[in-house]
Amino acid sequence: MAGLTLPALSHASPVYLECFMTNGTKPVLWNITLDESLGSASYVIPSMDVARKESAVFTANNVLFSSMEISRTDLSFKRTIDLLGKTTVDIGQCKVAPKAVERKF
Repeated sequence: MAGLTLPALSHASPVYLECFMTNGTKPVLWNITLDESLGSASYVIPSMDVARKESAVFTANNVLFSSMEISRTDLSFKRTIDLLGKTTVDIGQCKVAPKAVERKF
């Protein structure tokens, strides 16, 4: 079957983001890893000792996980919380994290 080509599978590398969202008084750092090939989002909030991994939905313009949404176009970061019938929307901003030092594993 000469000339038959198969589409190449692309495996995107994880994307590392540094995001800040205010807690009402000061900006709080979120270190977020988005992995489209695994359909996951992981985040660490160092000041709160929180680390989680969630399933994520990757659309053309946004990444959605848990109660969070990150824009793929302007890197805005939004968290929507519904607590006791009151909806609160927190807005933040992300940037692509600087490249980490070369790791051994």
